[in-house]
Amino acid sequence: MFDAIILAGGGATRLGADKPEELVGGRRLIDLVLDAVSGARRRIVVGPARRLPDGVATTREEPVGGGPAAAVVAGLALVEADWTVIAAADLPFLSARDVDGLLAAASAARGGAVMTGADGRDHWVVGAYPTAELRRSAATIEPEGAPLARLLDPVVAVRVPALSGHLPPPWWDCDTRSDLDQARRWAANPPRLAVRSTDGGELMGEGLSDEAVLAGVAINDPASVTVFVRRFQRRVFGLAHSIVGDSAAEDIAQQAFERAWRHAHMYDPRRGTVQAWLLTITRNLAIDQLRTRRGPTLERLENTFDIETRRRGPEDEAVVIDASARLRRAMADLPAEQKRCLVLAAFGGLTAAEISELDGIPLGTAKTRIRAAMIKLRAALADQDVGP
Repeated sequence: MFDAIILAGGGATRLGADKPEELVGGRRLIDLVLDAVSGARRRIVVGPARRLPDGVATTREEPVGGGPAAAVVAGLALVEADWTVIAAADLPFLSARDVDGLLAAASAARGGAVMTGADGRDHWVVGAYPTAELRRSAATIEPEGAPLARLLDPVVAVRVPALSGHLPPPWWDCDTRSDLDQARRWAANPPRLAVRSTDGGELMGEGLSDEAVLAGVAINDPASVTVFVRRFQRRVFGLAHSIVGDSAAEDIAQQAFERAWRHAHMYDPRRGTVQAWLLTITRNLAIDQLRTRRGPTLERLENTFDIETRRRGPEDEAVVIDASARLRRAMADLPAEQKRCLVLAAFGGLTAAEISELDGIPLGTAKTRIRAAMIKLRAALADQDVGP
């Protein structure tokens, strides 16, 4: 169970109007937000008196006009649930689904969850937090005039990328007249992003960012899971295959997606892209697999360059086997970092940019290592009179 604090007491100096009373899609902003938190045991609106549905509690920040942190502190005095959802009263596209996702992520992380945009920026106007931790944080600051981040950041344990079935982000707030006009245009003509699924039905999410799709995975949204696997399966399998080979690549890929599903709520966009995060999971699983086998990892990678010898005559087969042996010797002479980049690019299917993200190296370094490895490999083979 959770209680919800709705922040509806801002001065709206940039908009020049009482924001919660503005209409989007024919409804007041305050009513849209109250609907998004309809699952709350108690809904608490902090702000001046206004017409509200029956059962909604009201209070005011101290002093009046003291800012959002002071408003949260005032609302906390009425909270009784273990979890508190905080939302501004001018979020026309916030949905109950988004709130459920924040609560699920916060519960799994045992801490606060703040919503972020695709750029990784925190949107403090919406989040879910353990009530006790919020109160502890509030006791450490002077709330009057304090920004929300000062109160909420110490409580945050996970950052949740926004998920929505339509383009308008749930964190979109109507601070200015331009913001409000854009919200009204979106409400009038929602720019839905959908593709056709194989069975002819609509599959929402293909046009969303990687971060938004992963947020859907975090709340077990079936369409998001399908999109996530389709979007990354080639890269994940390619990386797994380049490290462990045919025998275990499929199992490694399956484990990587399962682990990503279990830990989707822990993803932090500030630490890298979704793809880099997923490929790191894949690499770690593949390396763990190799540790259970005999023989060094590099030998396994070198064998990736083995040349096909089937369906050849005895003489041709002997030539090819010799060429394969020379190629592996040439690979063995490459520096380990160059060899790794070459294998990931040639057989893992990764671009230089993806290798850069995966290994945490500059893009120029990844490109240089691939190029240097190719030059050395060609030179070594030429010296052995074997064409590259």
